[in-house]
Amino acid sequence: MQGRKIKDLFSRDRKTLYIILSIVLISIFSLTIVYAALSVTLNIQGNAEVVASTWDIHLDNAKVKSGSVNNNVPSISNNNLSFSATLTTPGDFYEFTVDVVNGGSIDAMIDSVIKTPELSEEQAKYIKYEVSYQNGESINTKQIITKGTTMPIKVRIEYRKDLVASDLPSTSTTLDLKLTLVYVQSDGTGTNVKDNGAEMGVRVVSGDGTQVGNEVCIGEECFYVISSDTYTVTMLSKYNLHVGNSLAWDGVNDPVITSLASPTGIQDSTAIGGKIDSEGNPTGFPWIGITAFSNTSNDYLGSIVEG
Repeated sequence: MQGRKIKDLFSRDRKTLYIILSIVLISIFSLTIVYAALSVTLNIQGNAEVVASTWDIHLDNAKVKSGSVNNNVPSISNNNLSFSATLTTPGDFYEFTVDVVNGGSIDAMIDSVIKTPELSEEQAKYIKYEVSYQNGESINTKQIITKGTTMPIKVRIEYRKDLVASDLPSTSTTLDLKLTLVYVQSDGTGTNVKDNGAEMGVRVVSGDGTQVGNEVCIGEECFYVISSDTYTVTMLSKYNLHVGNSLAWDGVNDPVITSLASPTGIQDSTAIGGKIDSEGNPTGFPWIGITAFSNTSNDYLGSIVEG
């Protein structure tokens, strides 16, 4: 009797266990169904336009400096420039400039500069071979030439005259001179070529830069063309140089002329001399950059620029 009760109890426990398992399984299946029922769709869409670009770095506009041993302009073909010169007497030189032009729409910078040959100690006694920007600054890697701009480069080969007889070459020497500049797309780490704090470069404000009256700016200073030929452009500064004196006048008392405290020696838009009104009376003081002939008479009026 006792054994049957135990068996019956065990049987009931097993049934209970089965029920519990069934409930758990159903719950698990139910949870799975619930999670599968939750869903979301994310869409990201748009459009991108690639703007047409051009890569155009080339050489142009070679000019020989007056006084060179010959006037043979270097020839340019497929970004290669070639020239020849014979130097016979100490003091002879051959110098030319050539423009590196960025005619494309992408900023570029110098990746490498290869200049050959390196003159030997003996050769350096009687020959100078210099390559730089036209303003004298050295050409180095990482220097930028922005799109639409021009960088003039100067090449000069000179038979030195600061030598003694023992420095002269005993035989004729032929030098194969070569400069290779490799430009790549600017990556934002480059540096601008500078000239006394201003970016180097020639900017033609009006005309083509060769006709009389054209305005041309070099760095921050501007000039007017007064004559030109094949190799030379002569220009007159747009403004007076910041030198001389400053003249102030209140229209009643004697004019006061004082020397400029810190003349820069370069052009200055305020250094425009004086102006006179329609009746010939001086006006627009102070006058900057004038040179007075006398501070006791009206001789200073000789430097008036009529406005």
